[in-house]
Amino acid sequence: MHEPVGPGVANLLEIYAACTRCSTPRRARCLPKASATACFKSALADAIVGALAPIQARYSELRADDDGLRRVLAESAARVHLVADATLERVQAAVGLR
Repeated sequence: MHEPVGPGVANLLEIYAACTRCSTPRRARCLPKASATACFKSALADAIVGALAPIQARYSELRADDDGLRRVLAESAARVHLVADATLERVQAAVGLR
């Protein structure tokens, strides 16, 4: 049985579990030995870097094409505007403003 940990360590364990896609019940089995603090910190840093790598790659890809990014943002804004207008109209009707 594992000994209880403080809230700070528990938070780091949750971050590790999320970054490694390890379910909470399996978390203890997924982690390096808790007694090896340096080992855990290194494993946590590797897990965070690994989880962020695809996000950073996609960000770099999007930022490399300013025209494409602006086009996607404009198209998305147009779609959202339609939904937002319809929602606002329903809310205003419901509260008697229309």
